[in-house]
Amino acid sequence: MSVTTADRRIESLHPVAQKACRLFLDECKKQGVNIFITETYRSQERQKWLYAQGRTRPGQIVTWTLSSNHKSKLAWDIAVSPPQSLYDVATLNRAGAIARSLGIEWGGDWKGTIDRPHFQVKTSWSVPSTIASDNVKELQRLLNQVGYKLEVDGSHGPATTNAVKDFQRKHGLSVDGSAGPITMAKLNEVIKNIDVEKEVDSLTKYMDEKLPPTQQKDAEDLFKRAFADKHFSVDHSPKVNNMTRREFHDLKLSLEIREKLNKKVK
Repeated sequence: MSVTTADRRIESLHPVAQKACRLFLDECKKQGVNIFITETYRSQERQKWLYAQGRTRPGQIVTWTLSSNHKSKLAWDIAVSPPQSLYDVATLNRAGAIARSLGIEWGGDWKGTIDRPHFQVKTSWSVPSTIASDNVKELQRLLNQVGYKLEVDGSHGPATTNAVKDFQRKHGLSVDGSAGPITMAKLNEVIKNIDVEKEVDSLTKYMDEKLPPTQQKDAEDLFKRAFADKHFSVDHSPKVNNMTRREFHDLKLSLEIREKLNKKVK
């Protein structure tokens, strides 16, 4: 990578810094602090090139040191998303407060030369216990929704680890017992599908109770076409021989259910 190009990839950071950075970004998103990464790892050559700006070559000074934690892959810089200005102080201060709560060092807390867009950690950094416990509780609640019977205690003990491994094995994921982004995405996907299936089951039961057999068959055919065509819509064409618009509305297919069906079949 050229010295003139900033590396913005979180993957370029030290594993500990990757975890800290992702947690920081997640917490910022939850709290409506709209920011983005401008730089992570920085080579010594790029550090020298940046240091020269405003000193031995034209431009405004952008760094105050030749020795930065960016070189150690333990630091990252941010900026503020539009419509705010790029380095809106109020937004950076909010991001700094979030970082402080996570045990992440913020350049805005430094004495002397303040660097509000800058954040860094040491290799000894770990997820604060309160955050870790809350995350594990959420994981346990989600696993219980897909059939496991875990105590929601915030402890990632053998029972939780084994449940994660079992879920990963059943869904063709890498089995390591760690609920990373891929495992969590699959877990949420499975839960969403379970929720939709419950809605469909409820609707099917309603149809069985309220509709005569001929209309049950027509409605069933509509569902089959919806899943086959990857789209759900009410078909008022001659294909549905025994179902009028009024009769189909009697099924109480709410907009919410239709949207869930669309998500289910796509």
